[in-house]
Amino acid sequence: MVRTPVWGAARSAAMKADRAADPRSRAAGTAALQRLAPRLGWMGVALLVAGCAAAKPAPPAACGNEPAAVLGCVRAREDAVRSLRARFAATTHREAESHRSLGVLLVSKPQRFRLRLMLPLGLTILDYVREGERISVALPLQEEGDAAPSFADLDLAEAFLRGPFAFPGACTAVAADGGEVAVECRAADGALLRSFRLDAASATIVAETSWRDGEPRLELRYADYRPTAGTLLPWRISLAYPDRAVTLAIEIERYEVNPALPAELFQPPT
Repeated sequence: MVRTPVWGAARSAAMKADRAADPRSRAAGTAALQRLAPRLGWMGVALLVAGCAAAKPAPPAACGNEPAAVLGCVRAREDAVRSLRARFAATTHREAESHRSLGVLLVSKPQRFRLRLMLPLGLTILDYVREGERISVALPLQEEGDAAPSFADLDLAEAFLRGPFAFPGACTAVAADGGEVAVECRAADGALLRSFRLDAASATIVAETSWRDGEPRLELRYADYRPTAGTLLPWRISLAYPDRAVTLAIEIERYEVNPALPAELFQPPT
């Protein structure tokens, strides 16, 4: 039985928790998430969301209304968030099943993030750490024989580290109906990688989609945008995996923008 302490205010306790597993490769991290997903009640999808930055109030005056300028403002706002701490609650739905989890996210761009998920009673079910290409996963409630559709580590980088992960390849912006800007990011061969809907008036992300082989792989929508510590962030996020009939509702409980996050906070559990 693996020790699973609650993520509390004491950072030292967080660093010592959960000694279940410590794979150090991208493949190992993905495989661990595959085994974990049933135990989360499909809460594995919650890993993809809490770090996404967006907004709804008025943008900086310099944005203008040209599609390329709106996209530039969105990216500049995201780039201004160099580190982030967030606490959130998430409810997943899949067919007749519904599950609730709590989470804490630490992000230090451009290459570090740490995510912990807990059951409502405080039992830790996941401690995921990434620093560059190094990935560490601790799964205290993991059971042998668990299996699930794969999760891509790229999804996590898109959601948390943003930058070229969220906007890969060459991105173009054009005016769309309803006062929106449509953005497509494509690979050199023309393959669609990610697409966005932006609100032109506020220079904010309304929705974004990750694509694979011409099919939507992950869809996210943002709502309840609030000014937060000098920037604008979404406090409600919805997510869907179209090919798995999985939906997720995220409610942010607290953000800290650009906090000091020492490197030791991103040390894997030992």
